[in-house]
This record gives sequence, structure tokens and C-alpha cells, in this order.
Amino acid sequence: MSTEATSVVAQPSPAPDGTQPVLEDRKHGGEPSNRRVKQLLEQIFGHSLDAQIKGLLAVRKGERVEAPDEALRAAYGRGRADLLAEIKFAERLAEIRSRYPDFDSSWNRVRPLVPRVVWAEVADSEHGLEAAYRLAKLPELCRELSELDPEKARERFRHFVKDVVALGGLR
Repeated sequence: MSTEATSVVAQPSPAPDGTQPVLEDRKHGGEPSNRRVKQLLEQIFGHSLDAQIKGLLAVRKGERVEAPDEALRAAYGRGRADLLAEIKFAERLAEIRSRYPDFDSSWNRVRPLVPRVVWAEVADSEHGLEAAYRLAKLPELCRELSELDPEKARERFRHFVKDVVALGGLR
């Protein structure tokens, strides 16, 4: 077995019509709040969503990705953890969607009520997406969270997750 890393040379490709590709299902709720990762994907792999996916798969496999210039190599070095977090989140999201086909519709009904700090907790927590599904079934708790200051909402959600885990409600 060879210990040499495979090398992928990224070749940016222009967007066909000059528009930015839409990247959905992001760690931060589908919102363009994690712009550094999006910019990094475009800078290193180009505007083609296909090229970005292939590049992310290469990163996921541990292959070394070579950016075309020094600034991009530095950006790649800073952004590798962000890319891996996005990949892992996308995998967790796909799993939860396969387990709960109504996940998106349930979550979208309550999402306007859920504070951003709770979404960040959902995105970063091991049981976060499953807890979000359970939370979506409790609109009164979502309203309660929306009325709390951000840190208290985060703590209340953490307690909710612990309670559901303790009751054996999360896989």
C-alpha cells in the first residue's frame, strides 16, 4: 500500500452565465453565512458545482489539493477544517432526511422561530439534527426559545437534547 497522497490540481472554471452557483443545505441552515467556505470552493475549484463536488470528494478522501497560487494555497490551509465540517454536515443531513422524510417540511415550519444560536448548536452537535426534528414537533418550545436571550436559548436547547438522549429518544 502506497503512503503517497494523490494530488488533485484545481482548475477554476468560469460560471457559464457569470452568476454564482447556489449551494444549498449548508451547515448554517442554507443561508450564505459561511461565505469563506463558499468563496474558497469557488477560488480553488471554480464556479462549476460539479468541479466543487469532485474537489470536496478529493478532500474527503484525504487527497492533497493544490491551489493555483500562493494566496489560494494559504486559503486552502485555513479552510480545510471548514470544508470537512461542511462535508460531514451534508452527510448527517442526508442521513436524517432518509430517516425522517418529513424533516424539511417539519423544520421549515418552525425555523423562523428558532434563534440562530440554536441552529448553530444543531449544526455542531452530534445529535443536533435529530434534536431539531424533535424540536420541530414542539412549536411551543420553539416559541419559548425565540423569546429567550441567545445564551439562555442555547442552554435551554442543550437541556432539551440531554433530556431526549436520556429518555432514549435520539439514535
